[in-house]
Amino acid sequence: MKTRTRLFLLSFPLLYAFGCGGLPQREAELYEKGRHAMEAREWAQAADLLTLVIEARPKYSPAYILRGKARFQLKQYADSSKDFESAERIGRLTDEERFTAVLFRARCKVEEGRINFPETDFRKNNASPEERRQTRDFFLKANALVLDALALQPNNYDANLWRGYCLLRLENFRKAIDTLKLCENLDSSRWEHRFFSALAWEGIYKVNSQSLDSYFAVLSSGPRPELAPVYEYLTVLHADVAPEVSQ
Repeated sequence: MKTRTRLFLLSFPLLYAFGCGGLPQREAELYEKGRHAMEAREWAQAADLLTLVIEARPKYSPAYILRGKARFQLKQYADSSKDFESAERIGRLTDEERFTAVLFRARCKVEEGRINFPETDFRKNNASPEERRQTRDFFLKANALVLDALALQPNNYDANLWRGYCLLRLENFRKAIDTLKLCENLDSSRWEHRFFSALAWEGIYKVNSQSLDSYFAVLSSGPRPELAPVYEYLTVLHADVAPEVSQ
């Protein structure tokens, strides 16, 4: 036991010197600082630290994965997508990293489509044909990427969730609802699939008691920051429902 402990202590400086994944010590330290910044939700700091790693070691794909996540949180969707594309191009990814890269590329397209035509405008008919065409293009590309992600992890909640959302925004409402039902079986504690399902039902039947009940059920656990999209949508919806429902 003493010999084994001594060998570990002697080898630790060598392991540290080469860092994680074969990185030199300086870049390994920067990468770890970037990872801790991500855990602390310091997105900008994480992106800056990981940029230093990439500048020194441009073939280190995990740094692109992590910076891509940071840039996604910063809403820098085009740059985020490029990071994940770089990671895939470099290769040497684990199965989980490859899945992450594909799904986040899909999510970047989804968010660009949402910026172009938000959910709060989804029920309106005043968008120009060009605006609708551009939005549809975003969601067609997102859908293709989500299908690639599902080929890697068919039972992943998030992949099925964003597949259902893409179908919703492509106005394939029935198929969206069927896909989002899978999410309930995968993780009934999540709320996102219920919100998207209600939007899909409205695509078929307009505002109805089923969709309203779904929104209220999502909000029944009390205010939470992540529920902001539901509140935002209801602020648009309240003008189109009966006064007692609006209240």
